[in-house]
Amino acid sequence: MAAVNNTTNILQPPSTVPGEEKSLKKRLLEMGSDMVQSFAPINQIKTHLCGFAFYANDPSRQVELHHYCCSLNEDFVQCAVYDGDGPHARLIGIEYVCSEKLLASLPAEEQKLWHSHQFDILSGSFIAPGLPAVAERELQRNLINTYGKTWVLWQVDRGDTLPIGVPQLMMVATKPGEWNPSLFKTRESLMGRKTEESIKTVAGLPANPPLGNADGAKAERFSLLPQSSSASRAGTATA
Repeated sequence: MAAVNNTTNILQPPSTVPGEEKSLKKRLLEMGSDMVQSFAPINQIKTHLCGFAFYANDPSRQVELHHYCCSLNEDFVQCAVYDGDGPHARLIGIEYVCSEKLLASLPAEEQKLWHSHQFDILSGSFIAPGLPAVAERELQRNLINTYGKTWVLWQVDRGDTLPIGVPQLMMVATKPGEWNPSLFKTRESLMGRKTEESIKTVAGLPANPPLGNADGAKAERFSLLPQSSSASRAGTATA
């Protein structure tokens, strides 16, 4: 599949979200809550990853996603997915990451919903912003043979100002030519990090062939809605 050229920069200012500006009263209440309440689950987030993905039912829609992740054990990671890495970033999805061992234990139909990370990492798509190269290489060594299941709940790339419609399954490239080159160029300009440096950091990491039916949803153009319904909803989401 050839690369496409309609990638959207999904970073938008907070003013694009409908609603009144946060009041002083609400700010004060939040400050008080922050002082006395426990935030144990989110305090377990220890890793920031940035990667590209596209909609399983429309590979031409390619976006940059920021994952804030917590390892539950050596075989399973859970991530909150945002549209950026700034203080006003919107929570737009989730990703679960599992080891080869766990993927192999899943039914064949379930495996199709999970994408492989081998080419994703080796292509320079999936990176750990800010980590020194040595530390990032070891992190990627642990990730390269894992599998992700990503759902986007808020399609900000098409201009939705609120979460509209059903969750969308996301997939990643598994061979050259599937990524839109503009994804890399945009990220390079924002982060000041060349893709060649990311590729060099992970070069030579042992990558196993994708397991079982992983990545199968990409070929099937998986969707929770019939294609006609998805197209109709997309046309009215921003009206």
